[in-house]
Amino acid sequence: MFQTTTWRAVGLEMEGGHYQRAVDAAIVREHISKEVKVRYAYYASDNPLKSGQTLAAGPLGKEGIRPTYMITKAIVEKILT
Repeated sequence: MFQTTTWRAVGLEMEGGHYQRAVDAAIVREHISKEVKVRYAYYASDNPLKSGQTLAAGPLGKEGIRPTYMITKAIVEKILT
């Protein structure tokens, strides 16, 4: 559904919607170009590995560090190339 809208995205999670609306508003106000490329990446950090676990159970942990850095690396590479 999102891919056929002006957002041209496969999907967008809850927090990403606020960023996308800010980008849209900046385009309307001509603060940024219509051609600006926006990229979002998903990381399901709130998906517990064990039954009964929640985000309140503790920090991101070792399992979450590598995917988080890899997402950051991929986005920075896209920006710089």
